[in-house]
Amino acid sequence: MQTTTQLQKRINLEKRIVRKLVRDLLAAGYELAVTYDGAEFNPWSQDFKTVTSNLFACDEEWLLTRKHGASPERSFVCLVYGNDGWDVIADYGLSLEPVLAPINAWTDTLSLND
Repeated sequence: MQTTTQLQKRINLEKRIVRKLVRDLLAAGYELAVTYDGAEFNPWSQDFKTVTSNLFACDEEWLLTRKHGASPERSFVCLVYGNDGWDVIADYGLSLEPVLAPINAWTDTLSLND
């Protein structure tokens, strides 16, 4: 069982990673939308505060992506909270690999002690 300190460290680590993910995707020209509970869907946005205000609502969320002004091709990032923190990015579409490669390298170096 996690202590309160361990729990808060994990939550803070997840937030650091997810916020960096959102910043990097937005910087790469993506519009983002958040979906959770299989039905809820928030509007597409390129605004960091709008996107992050819709995150951290439940245990599993999907960050949907599409290139702004480009083809309607979409992809996703699956976020799962509550595990070890560094592994909050549980899955993603392969088309996002170039943007996520640096984040994956960074998260490989993290632990709850960070």
